[in-house]
Amino acid sequence: MKIPLRTRHATAHLLLLVLLAACAGSLPPLPLQEDLPGGFSESGQDPLPESWWKHFGTPALDSLVEVTLAENHELAGAIAGLRAAEALRRRAGADRLPSVEAGAGAQGTRSPSSAAEGESVSAELGVAWEVDLWGRLASAHAAESFRAQSQAEDLRALRLLLSAETVEAWFTLARALATLDLLEDHLRTGRQQEELLRLRLGTDSRSADLFRQQGELAALRRLQAETRVNAEQWQHRLALLGGQPPTGLAMSTRPPLPALPPLPAAGLPAALVERRPDVRAARLQLLASDRDLAVALRERFPRLTLGLSLEDAAEAPSELFQDWLATLAADLSLPLFAGGRLQAEADRREALRAQHLWTYRQTVLQAFLEVEDALAGERAAREALQHLEEQRQLAGRTFELVDFGYRNGSESFLEVLRARESLQDLDRSLIAARADCLLQRLRLCRALGGGPQAAEEGEHP
Repeated sequence: MKIPLRTRHATAHLLLLVLLAACAGSLPPLPLQEDLPGGFSESGQDPLPESWWKHFGTPALDSLVEVTLAENHELAGAIAGLRAAEALRRRAGADRLPSVEAGAGAQGTRSPSSAAEGESVSAELGVAWEVDLWGRLASAHAAESFRAQSQAEDLRALRLLLSAETVEAWFTLARALATLDLLEDHLRTGRQQEELLRLRLGTDSRSADLFRQQGELAALRRLQAETRVNAEQWQHRLALLGGQPPTGLAMSTRPPLPALPPLPAAGLPAALVERRPDVRAARLQLLASDRDLAVALRERFPRLTLGLSLEDAAEAPSELFQDWLATLAADLSLPLFAGGRLQAEADRREALRAQHLWTYRQTVLQAFLEVEDALAGERAAREALQHLEEQRQLAGRTFELVDFGYRNGSESFLEVLRARESLQDLDRSLIAARADCLLQRLRLCRALGGGPQAAEEGEHP
């Protein structure tokens, strides 16, 4: 059988394209794998719960975090941004599919020199499809898919940040309120001591001991005012995190300072890389830049576009679709000279890929650093709390002895005042130290990337 000349030419062109594809080569693999440490310096037994803030066992705090995640305005804006990224992914995928267009028209003619008139109608249908010979369109679609997934990880990182800020504000507010209660007790004790001094002095109000006691009361009132403002500011912060005006938060439960729970399991560093949303986002950005480079390299390859058009014209609409004119076309284009633009774009994309690679590696190291720093910070906070408790016991015994000596005339009131001030300072320091232990644990929870749901939610089909 004799093959027509046109068919032989088309076959030769296709063979040429296959040879070009064979010479196209492939991108070098991404060196994603890092030398990871075998473990962390310290670890507990039980992993964090899926809702990691429940690790602290405070139901009122759990409810407040859920309000933040449901009502926060910044989070709502990030969700809208994620929808935009998903739309870009779908748009990039649409370029891989044929495009279909339809048209219709009508025309009427009349000549002034004759009574002849004419009318005609037409309809056409066109289909165009770029054959993705080298995977350029597939790479562009993959790049946008990776960016959409990266933005989803950014959203998870924002959820982790906002929940951590809510827990931090809760603990700091609890510390301030506990300090206010303690200051009120100190003021009550100081006022009682002032009354005892007045009774002892009688009409003589020019005693140095009385002035010292009044000065101590003034200092306590100053601390009370400063602490009250601090508590109000943290309550405003909680309201803002929950999408409310600063004064719109009505708290039905007074924030307590819970006991420090047991240390959670830190897990393996390899699991941390898979769990932390910022690390996952950096890796996805790297993969997107890799696909961008593939697109830039394949811009220099030939493009094959297939087209099909169907046209018909008739004098009346009822006569359409009876005698179609079909046209099938194939267009092969190859960029020959672009003034170095294509090579420059490929070089830029390659440099961006290298930049994202180093960013990813630095993000991994930063994640390990944050976990180890949080573990070290909590160890130091627990040790400081232990020393403060010992110091508080000794200061309590000292005050009892000095107060006993004052009542028996062997100690001056100045020594009593100094011993009581030291004791009260230690009481306030203990509250701050307990809160610091909780805040260091919060820092560890955030460094671990929250609970295991971070990795599960991040899986994409």
